[in-house]
Amino acid sequence: SAHRRDADSHDLDEPTQLIGYVYRPELTRAAIAEVGTLVVNLAEAGDTHAVGLIEQASGELAQLVTAAVGKLGLNAPPLALSGGLFATSMRLRAALLSRVGTGLGPVTYVAEPVVGAITLARGMLQSG
Repeated sequence: SAHRRDADSHDLDEPTQLIGYVYRPELTRAAIAEVGTLVVNLAEAGDTHAVGLIEQASGELAQLVTAAVGKLGLNAPPLALSGGLFATSMRLRAALLSRVGTGLGPVTYVAEPVVGAITLARGMLQSG
């Protein structure tokens, strides 16, 4: 597939090689984002290793969301998602939301995280 050719163009023959590739000191944020997009595309094409990475990453992020909600004592807070992968991958969004261990209010996507924070704060002030 085209996604497999993309993985091959990064000289990644095995999923475990991804770790060394991403942690190279010369790698830019844009290059890391490109790898993230590649993994999401491979997962959506059914690649089992990529699906596993998406499942693991969404599980860890869900644990962070659950812990933050609990630590702050919030009841069904709204959640703003940001970042290119959340903008394009419904699989990633669904994987995250299915693993959050607490109730959430409305879930929205925002292009800029600071806009999401302001939007959520306004909503909390208006409802509180």
